Amino acid sequence: MLEKGRLIEGRNSDGDSFHVKHEKGETEFRLYFVDAPESAYRTYRGGDNNGKRLDDQGKDFGGLGREETVAIGKKAKEFVLGILREGDFKVLTKWEEVFGPKRSYALVIVPWEGREVYLHELLVFRGLARVHTKGTDLPGGRAREAQEGLLEKWEKELGVVTGPD
Repeated sequence: MLEKGRLIEGRNSDGDSFHVKHEKGETEFRLYFVDAPESAYRTYRGGDNNGKRLDDQGKDFGGLGREETVAIGKKAKEFVLGILREGDFKVLTKWEEVFGPKRSYALVIVPWEGREVYLHELLVFRGLARVHTKGTDLPGGRAREAQEGLLEKWEKELGVVTGPD
C-alpha cells in the first residue's frame, strides 16, 4: 500500500494509466479490471496505429464509431486526472508488470463524496470504462471473480453503451 500517491503531470496519462509519485519513487500504473477508451487516434513509429483498438472499444460501447469512442476516452481522461489532481490518493499494487517493466497494475483508492472508493469502480459506474483487463482479489476478501461480476452487472444496468452526458 502506497499511502501518498500524487499524480505526475505532463506524462502520457489516460483514463486507465497514469504516472504517480509515491514514497518508493515514481511509477506508471495501469488500473486493474478496466479499459477506458483511447483519448485520441494515434499513428506510431513504423506506421502502426490504434484504430483497431478503438474499433474494439467502440464495439463494446454499443457499436460506437471511432470519434464517439475517442470522445468517451477524453471524458475518462479528464475525469480521472481531475480526481487525481485534487491531492493524495492510495495505490495498492503487487508490482505486476503490464507489458514490460515500466508499468505495474494497481488498485487506486480515491476520496469521493466523503468516502474512499476504488477508481476502477467509479469509471465503470460512470460509463467511462469497460471491464476488460486483468483483475485481482481485493483487500477485505472479495475475490477477483466477484468483483468482475459486480462490474459487469453495472455495465449492463447503467448502460456503458452511451457513456455519460
